[in-house]
Amino acid sequence: MPTSVRVAPKTISLGETVTIAWTYSHPLQADQSLWARTDCILDEDGSVGFTAFERLGDPEADTVTPGITPSWTGTPATCRVTLVLFDNGRSRDLNADDSFRVE
Repeated sequence: MPTSVRVAPKTISLGETVTIAWTYSHPLQADQSLWARTDCILDEDGSVGFTAFERLGDPEADTVTPGITPSWTGTPATCRVTLVLFDNGRSRDLNADDSFRVE
C-alpha cells in the first residue's frame, strides 16, 4: 500500500476538528515515528497563521484542530497536512499531503 494521507471534512470553521486518515508503506522501526504537520496559510496576506505537529498513531482516527494564534484570529485560510517521518532525530517530509479550508 502506498504512503498517503487524506483529511475530512474538506471545509471547517476555526476550532473544528479534521480527521487525518493515513497509510505508510513501510514498517516503522523502533527509532522512527510518523507525524502530521499542518500549515495554514491566510488568504488575506499569504502568511502562516497556524503550524502544528501531531504524532500519528491510529491510521483512521488521528485529528488536528486549528485554533486561534497571535497571527490568526479566524480569517479564511487553506491548510495543508503533510506526513513527516522522524528517524533518529531527523525529520523528512514524505511525498504525501492533503488540504482543507477554514472558512
